[in-house]
Amino acid sequence: MADDNIFAESEALGRVADDRELFKEIFKAFAQDLPLQIKKLRNALAKKDVQAAENTAHTIKGAMANLSAIRGCAAARAIEESVKKGELQRAGKLTDELEREVASLIKLVKERGLS
Repeated sequence: MADDNIFAESEALGRVADDRELFKEIFKAFAQDLPLQIKKLRNALAKKDVQAAENTAHTIKGAMANLSAIRGCAAARAIEESVKKGELQRAGKLTDELEREVASLIKLVKERGLS
C-alpha cells in the first residue's frame, strides 16, 4: 500500500507498546515542533551555516525515524547528505519535498485517528 511508504503504522505503534494515546501525545509534540525545525533549517541554509543545517536535518531525520515516517525520513536524510556535500541549493529544494512529506504524514495520521 502506498500509504505504508509514508507511515509504517504498526512499526510506529510498536515503538510505544501499542499505546495509541501515547503515540498521539508524541505525534502532537512532533507536529508542533516540526515547523519550527524546518524554519530553523531554512534559516541555516539561507545563512550558509553548514553545521547548523546539518544538525537540524539530522534532528528532523531522527524525529521522522522515531515516528516510522519512511519517506519523510528519506527526505531528511537526503537533505543531510546534500548539506554534507556542500550542495545547499539542492538541500533547499529537498526541504520543499520534506514539507510535502510532512503534510502527507500529518494527513495520514489524522485519517487513521492517531492524532
